[in-house]
Amino acid sequence: DTRELGYANNEDYCRKGYMQEAVKAILADLFQSDIKCVWACCIQINTPSKNLIEKMGFKFVKAGVFDAEENGNEVPSFEYVMSYETFIHLYI
Repeated sequence: DTRELGYANNEDYCRKGYMQEAVKAILADLFQSDIKCVWACCIQINTPSKNLIEKMGFKFVKAGVFDAEENGNEVPSFEYVMSYETFIHLYI
């Protein structure tokens, strides 16, 4: 079974480590169940989000396109995945 991770952060709290701690806690909770991998994606121009995903240990899978349903636009994105095994290796 898989899950997808999504997040948003208020500018007042960016670059303070809060999201890194939150993502780690969410991953720990997910991997305590039968989840085998967690997917994450970000739009290509969101460098801070890309950096966070990579810093957390997610592995790059491919460049893709995110469909922004509210305005019908397609936005270039990056897709990443973290396996249970990678999480255990990095955090346990």
